Amino acid sequence: MWGARRAAVTALAVAAIPVLAGCDTSPDAAAVIGGDRISISDLQSQVNAALADPQIAGALAPGSQFASALGSNRPGFVRVTLSRMITHQLLGKLAAQHHVTVTNKEVSDQIANFVQQAGSLASLRQQAAEGVGVTAAQLPGLIRDTVLQKKLSDALVA
Repeated sequence: MWGARRAAVTALAVAAIPVLAGCDTSPDAAAVIGGDRISISDLQSQVNAALADPQIAGALAPGSQFASALGSNRPGFVRVTLSRMITHQLLGKLAAQHHVTVTNKEVSDQIANFVQQAGSLASLRQQAAEGVGVTAAQLPGLIRDTVLQKKLSDALVA
């Protein structure tokens, strides 16, 4: 019961992302969320850093089994990356509104859990690169957002 309700809340929040993010425009902004901008240069920096990683570049190559998850091509990967950046901004706003925080220990614990599931840190990094398109340096931020999303979901259904 709670799992289904949590899934519904999470799905609703994710579905709202394009609507909330696309409500405003601003010069040199890839997206505007509320009054906060994601600049084109920040987006391009994230994309360039990711595509400099050989595992991500290989996963995005034509014929790769991972390409569709990463947007199938560079423009698609830019959209996937922007979506992740928008989600990060929205999670931060929702967390602040609901007084939900994530500690470094919670992030470390979740990383340890994911490492155990993957078999090694190298394997986790490879899965993140190929399946989500994040570099080793970007991985802790993604995991922080994952923990924050779960805690927000728990808080909203409580």
